[in-house]
Amino acid sequence: MALGWHTGVTDRDVLLHTLPMFHCNGWGMPYAVTGMGGRHVVLRKVDGEEILRRIEDEQVTLMCGAPAVVAAVLAAAESRVSEGRPVPMAARNGQSPTRAVRIVVAGA
Repeated sequence: MALGWHTGVTDRDVLLHTLPMFHCNGWGMPYAVTGMGGRHVVLRKVDGEEILRRIEDEQVTLMCGAPAVVAAVLAAAESRVSEGRPVPMAARNGQSPTRAVRIVVAGA
């Protein structure tokens, strides 16, 4: 629970699992979210477009990701922008984003 308090996790958080369970954040953060009463969303595989879809559909507020995961999400977001599709968390025309997702990046 100390990790939950340290990272500011609350019962309103929704964690999107994007790291293998053997990774330190992939192993510790699920305990923190569970201990603080948050909700979990699990992926079958890491895919940038699927991550963006889950962020929208499940109202994700927290995820941990290796740099490769973050790169996949950014590539999917760039693809959406070029197609004129909305991107969750994106700020447009200098405005603040409507909501935020905290991302813990491994090795950063």
